[in-house]
Amino acid sequence: MIRQTTTEMLRGIARLGVWVAALILCLDAIPAQGEDKTADAIGSIEGEAISVEGPMTVEVIHGQVRTILRSGSDVRVKSGQARIDLVEGGYIGICGPAHFSVLKAGGAITLALDSGTIHAQVGSEVSLNVYTAQIQAHPISIGNGVEDVLVGLESSGTMCVRAAKGAVRVEQQLTGQSVIVPQNGDITLANGQIESLQNGPGHCACDVPMAAKPASSVAEVSQLATKEDLRKKTDGKPVPIKPATQAADPPEEPVSRFSCLPCNTTQRTMSPRNLIPIWSFWSGAFAYVQP
Repeated sequence: MIRQTTTEMLRGIARLGVWVAALILCLDAIPAQGEDKTADAIGSIEGEAISVEGPMTVEVIHGQVRTILRSGSDVRVKSGQARIDLVEGGYIGICGPAHFSVLKAGGAITLALDSGTIHAQVGSEVSLNVYTAQIQAHPISIGNGVEDVLVGLESSGTMCVRAAKGAVRVEQQLTGQSVIVPQNGDITLANGQIESLQNGPGHCACDVPMAAKPASSVAEVSQLATKEDLRKKTDGKPVPIKPATQAADPPEEPVSRFSCLPCNTTQRTMSPRNLIPIWSFWSGAFAYVQP
């Protein structure tokens, strides 16, 4: 009897432990009040042939599916181009084939580039760092202006950096050696060595077009002109009204009226000067005949 009671108590304690563990898991899953759910959001990505692994969010807005990258997302651009519209503003264009991952901590965005070329255009308020296995590239704003930088990494180990707007600080992660690429500068590195730096104009190229915005169509409404509109159009002068013109009657052919044999008729083509008068006994008058 005592053993049975003890067994039932142990079972009850086990059930209670399971419920407590489930309750703890549920409480951990609920976000804390006031916590920013988008703190680790990077931005929405669009592309021709892309694959995303790791943290991400899929949203449907106005019937269109959007993929939101989050901190820790791993992205592959198999071919073509892709574009990331950042939450803080600006964008990062990618020219494939490319492979990279993105991290976000304290508002700073870190892009770990494994291959491909990226074209970032961000404001001075966005902190962006591009890492490769050996090099770190950090854009520097000039006068709080826009930062426009291109960074590419080929499979052969050749790296290119172009500072279209602003400057870029390139640092070797192992030695700490760094160099500043000035605005409009375009350089290449071999195997991540600062000593191999040389000018490489045109090597970094990745132009991703801006997202097209549909033009808003406005319906045009026509209405009758008011007296004020007519006055402005004619500068206060009365509009002359042309009288209706009537088609002129065609001129009538001259008609010669005279008697002829054997009866009185009207002729239009004869003239009395070309006729010969002859007395008619039947009518008691002269008749005119053509010679």
